[in-house]
Amino acid sequence: MTPATAPAAGIGRVLLVRDGHGLAELAEAIRRGSAPNSLRLEEMESVYDALVELAASLEGEAPPVRSLAISLRVCGDDAAGVLEAIRRIDSHVRLVLLAPRGAAAVAAEAGFDDVVLLPAGSADLAAALQITTETAEGRSGRRGPVERIGPAQGEPTQLEAHALEVQEAARQPMRNDRHSLAQATIPFAGERDVVEMVIDDAMQAFAARRERPLPQASDVAVAPSVPAPPDNEALGDTDLVDAVLDGSDRLVAMALRLIRNELHCEELHLAPASELTREERPGETRVAVRWRSNTLGCLIAPSGTQSVAAANLQPWADWLGHWVRLDRAHEELRILAWTDELTGAGNRRAFERVLEQTVAEARNERRSVSIMYFDIDNFKSYNDRFGHDAGDEVLREVVELLRAVIRRGDHVFRVGGDEFVVIFADSRGPGTAGAALESVETIAHRFRDRVCELKLPQLGIDGPGTVSISAGVAMYPWDGHDARGLLAHADQLALQSKRGGKNTITFGPGARDHCNET
Repeated sequence: MTPATAPAAGIGRVLLVRDGHGLAELAEAIRRGSAPNSLRLEEMESVYDALVELAASLEGEAPPVRSLAISLRVCGDDAAGVLEAIRRIDSHVRLVLLAPRGAAAVAAEAGFDDVVLLPAGSADLAAALQITTETAEGRSGRRGPVERIGPAQGEPTQLEAHALEVQEAARQPMRNDRHSLAQATIPFAGERDVVEMVIDDAMQAFAARRERPLPQASDVAVAPSVPAPPDNEALGDTDLVDAVLDGSDRLVAMALRLIRNELHCEELHLAPASELTREERPGETRVAVRWRSNTLGCLIAPSGTQSVAAANLQPWADWLGHWVRLDRAHEELRILAWTDELTGAGNRRAFERVLEQTVAEARNERRSVSIMYFDIDNFKSYNDRFGHDAGDEVLREVVELLRAVIRRGDHVFRVGGDEFVVIFADSRGPGTAGAALESVETIAHRFRDRVCELKLPQLGIDGPGTVSISAGVAMYPWDGHDARGLLAHADQLALQSKRGGKNTITFGPGARDHCNET
């Protein structure tokens, strides 16, 4: 095909080659905010589909293409080659490369018309693609130009860095092969709208990918609570930020306290969204608490001396909607950051932090802590004989079984492909009031026995009774004086169990002598 002439006049289209849910959600955010008569954004499944669309537009069979965006990951090792192939078809189309900050040098050498450093907000990508957004038109101070390759405009805040880490981890879920969870290393690319990035991009991508119910937040709590300000102290946005970052349930209560103080209405309260359909009482004011098109609740001011006009209450309802949505988004991101997506157990990041905290507390309180390190015997054979889906199901069933036998204050973590650690940290005993405290030894042996009884249809006729574990149990302070030493000892004990014939639990000297006391 010969090089084309300039495309015909018209509003035209912008093509975005898909690269996972992250870019798909960015594209959706851009489409929602596009101004009337702006360029139309369309997503392509591959580079080849984009080339076909370019050719069709030049032949007059489709509207003209003004810009084309493609990620460095889609280009592979030959970004310059992809650019050349596109230019051969249409030498006038504007080409935008999306690249992580860590590959800035490679992106700069590729020769594209513009480079957007990821992660980016939807407004930034729209600006690079020359799509006019209603948000940008309506602002008195319009967002500056999209950041080009170069040094970042300052260091990221804690919230920004956390959002980036979670967004990167969401793109790289851990399957059942052995490898550690990747750590995000891409620095924050200049000034971004953090709320927009967290909610529009990361959270929508996470929701689209989620197939299993989220675990309870209590399963992965890793940070101590920050005490709420006393009731007689004035509240501000910084207190609400602390509540969001802390991950407690204080956000709504604190926000309502602030609104009550500002409106001098002590009886104002937040009700479920269903209250909006109930008939209003005389003098009562009800307004919806919304985030964009989502109704999150109903803010109600009573009648009488504390009555509040709807015009005064609505701005506070809008303000509260932003905070509630951010709090929910941050909580879901926190769960994603600290859990293993496949099994719902805590991930290695959560394990390391919880173990450090647990050992530190045990040291201060002069008490013991036991951990059990185990893996599934011959696990690779399940993947090889029955496929990875069957192997995934084995992992999920083992975790569910483990949760059924441990105590309510104990924790389970997946730290490798088929490797798990249990921290026996429950000093309160089992859930039944008045029942005797079960020992770690009893729990460990019951778990091993029940694993052997698993019946998994995915494993065919050989399924019943074929799953077993090899484990090691170590106890602080006798088998390890700190978290690292305790884990290393438990790991060695698990290897000893495997060498001794598998389907065995080996107890360290301290655990063997003191387990019945835990």
